[in-house]
Amino acid sequence: MLEKESTLGTVHHSFFGERFRPPAPEFYESLEAISEDERFQAIEIGYVEGLSSGELCELGSALDPFRVIVVNGGGAMNGGGFSLCCTDPDRLAASVAMAKKIVDLSCEVDAEACLFPSGEDCGPQDRRMAYYALIESLSDICGYAARASGGKLVVTVEQMDRSFHHRQLLGPIREAIAALEAVRAGCDNIGLTFDIAHSPQLEEDPVEALTLARDIVYQVHLGNTVVGDQANPFYGDRHPPFGIHGGVYGQRELSEFLAAARQSRLLSRNTVMSLEIRTPEGQDPYQTLADARETLFAAWAQIDD
Repeated sequence: MLEKESTLGTVHHSFFGERFRPPAPEFYESLEAISEDERFQAIEIGYVEGLSSGELCELGSALDPFRVIVVNGGGAMNGGGFSLCCTDPDRLAASVAMAKKIVDLSCEVDAEACLFPSGEDCGPQDRRMAYYALIESLSDICGYAARASGGKLVVTVEQMDRSFHHRQLLGPIREAIAALEAVRAGCDNIGLTFDIAHSPQLEEDPVEALTLARDIVYQVHLGNTVVGDQANPFYGDRHPPFGIHGGVYGQRELSEFLAAARQSRLLSRNTVMSLEIRTPEGQDPYQTLADARETLFAAWAQIDD
């Protein structure tokens, strides 16, 4: 069974969007519904600011059913104009300070990990200095996270595209590995979030990329992407449902990835593997989640006979 070979999870804010955020009642209703499927032991939630102490307690209690909690700071960092690879000292300092606020919330809800983007790519002429800034800032954040959590909290960084929507510094897998290994030389609580939807955007093979990164991967996001047709409304990093017209991943492709990952022993019980699909406008997030789960288990059934 797939849930015995990895820790399955759900990227909550991808499926449920902005309306389902604490302290809204819909947020807590959705967490309860997700937790009813005991095969999914991990939950990834978006960072939210300004919760009262009572609301923080309520959030922590609502997350209790999950064995693994990840706080995703991507929306707060990218949306707020923050960058962990910025070479401007003042902006970098503000970005690290924001990241530490995300660490603080992660500790409040007893999370196992907090996720960050690297920051926007500055172009080939300045990448060397940007990587120096990224390694320095991540080392600072990892040290802070270790102290704040008593050594429990993992800092995970997601590699993203360089030419679609996010245009992040941390993209190509070999560069991502080199940067995080440089951080790991001084901090052991760093890991990569590997997204199978980002490999096609980087013109990389997901199995080959995951094989290279296997020793530094903390979690895997299972999503979809459209890369070949710019007229497609789901073009780029929009995480459409599996099997969408023009998408890279349907049930067969997902099964091929899982089979290769299993054969190469790239998955383990400690690897968090979370579904990340964005509910299309006007559709029901609960149905989108149910469909994604059905596709995942159907894909696994093809190789588990």
